[in-house]
Amino acid sequence: MDEKDDPPPFTLTVSAWPKIDPRPGNFHSAQCVLDTGCLQGNIISKKLAFELGFDESDYKRLDQKEKHGGKTATGHILEVEGALHLSWHYESSPQVLRDMRFLVLDANGIDMIIGARSIIKHKLLSPPNLHIGPGPSIVKVDATIDTEVAKLRSKFRKLENRKVNLEDKITEEKKAGNDVTEHEKSLEKIELDLRYRGLKIEKHNAEKKGETAVVQRVQKDIDDIEAKHKKSGKKKTKENSAGKKSSPQPNGPNVMVIQPDGKTRTATGDSQRQPKL
Repeated sequence: MDEKDDPPPFTLTVSAWPKIDPRPGNFHSAQCVLDTGCLQGNIISKKLAFELGFDESDYKRLDQKEKHGGKTATGHILEVEGALHLSWHYESSPQVLRDMRFLVLDANGIDMIIGARSIIKHKLLSPPNLHIGPGPSIVKVDATIDTEVAKLRSKFRKLENRKVNLEDKITEEKKAGNDVTEHEKSLEKIELDLRYRGLKIEKHNAEKKGETAVVQRVQKDIDDIEAKHKKSGKKKTKENSAGKKSSPQPNGPNVMVIQPDGKTRTATGDSQRQPKL
């Protein structure tokens, strides 16, 4: 067999859940490649998506990075048509990966590709042991990796996905004739948070480069957003306080009154305490 005919490494047979009636016996078997070099995200072929019951009306909106697609090592351009949320599991494992986001490509020769971010997040591969020869096995960690900016970018990307999903929700609600005021308020907050996270990343990078002027400018923008958050929080607290109804005070002493029939009741209104005889 020629080397080019060899199957890709880390290829698994998985069970993909259909859009309708996802139950045992109704799953679809698919070939899935765990690609540690794929940074564009997870990928599903348009053919498999259709076999699972999805069509173009199910596609989610793409965020800015996803719209640009990507390029393979051979220079082939990946043109993304849309995104889907898909659940799947290893055929030999009870672990179910629910509602994972996949980019839809009209490509032949692949069913599914799991990209680097999902491989790391869900620990789908063990760290490689690159040790050769006698002595202890050591895997060196790249000290140049900026863990702080990686965390910031992870939060930024999650907000981007929330924004896209909420925009889809608003579009659907508007078509149904429903009120979207609260959704639009939430969208404004997400957009402000995205700007805030983006500024944090810009400031962090500027600090590493020693760009003092940039750090000061960006910090001013960060302070402005934090002030808006603080002001919004105070306004909400004030509105909640104003909306609370004070508990009615009891009218009269909390005493028991003896009625003519010998029964007792709690004193209210103009009731008077039964005098001691």
